[in-house]
Amino acid sequence: MSIDRILACGRVPGLFLSAVVLCSCEKVVNVDLDQTEPQLVIVGAVTDQLAPMAIVLTRTRDFFSSQSPQPMVSNALVIVWDDLGWSDTLKEKRAGTYMSEAVQGVPGRSYSLKVVADGKEYSAVASMPPKVTIDSIHAEPIVEFNGRNGYDIDIVFRDPPQPGNFYRLEVHTKVWLEESFKWGQFILADDHLANGGVLTCRFRASKDVHPGDTLTVALASVDRSVYEYFRTLNDLIVSVENPVPTFPGNPLTNVTNGGLGYFAAYAVDIKSIVLQ
Repeated sequence: MSIDRILACGRVPGLFLSAVVLCSCEKVVNVDLDQTEPQLVIVGAVTDQLAPMAIVLTRTRDFFSSQSPQPMVSNALVIVWDDLGWSDTLKEKRAGTYMSEAVQGVPGRSYSLKVVADGKEYSAVASMPPKVTIDSIHAEPIVEFNGRNGYDIDIVFRDPPQPGNFYRLEVHTKVWLEESFKWGQFILADDHLANGGVLTCRFRASKDVHPGDTLTVALASVDRSVYEYFRTLNDLIVSVENPVPTFPGNPLTNVTNGGLGYFAAYAVDIKSIVLQ
């Protein structure tokens, strides 16, 4: 199953906001596509789901390099700890992938990451927000202009009364919890124009989706730094997919010392619906 389009996310009822053009503006670092010094890329997260945690380390390469995929980084030291004294040194299970035993993060705690690779130290800090739960999921059968059948899938949830909440939503045909939470296409949302209100976010699914299929929705509450990473990542993707790409630069990162990527702490609510 693929999600063909991300339609909207906004306050209910009535006004829908853009799912990808959101409220804040940040500086994005420009990069020289022809010649760039290789940089460490860190991708990983702690979640409140009981599952192994994975931190993946790679190196960047020149944009026009024939080398593919990005080189993995082995033999690094990777440590994660929280603000109450828990810590774990992750083990390299395969090239560039460092994993913990099963771990379950706790909303309200702060998590720190330390990576030492090739003699250079990097760090990142992420806070796990309180979990926001999905109120309901609605799937409406539709027929598109090309005659293809599909569904508009609405996810409804209530934003907490305190301001400054950020979300990432996904729809899958199965729940992915092995090796930490894995991401695909997504909606980003915040409470800039809907603080304390009811939000609805809509996906359109019309390829390889049939009655009787089970769709799983994951609503992740994220902190601002992770939200900004994915917001600027989306800007980059849109730019590259343009007929005349502009290549604005790297996504904003919470990794220090010249590293790229992100380290996140997610509180995730997961619900499913069977399509009728």
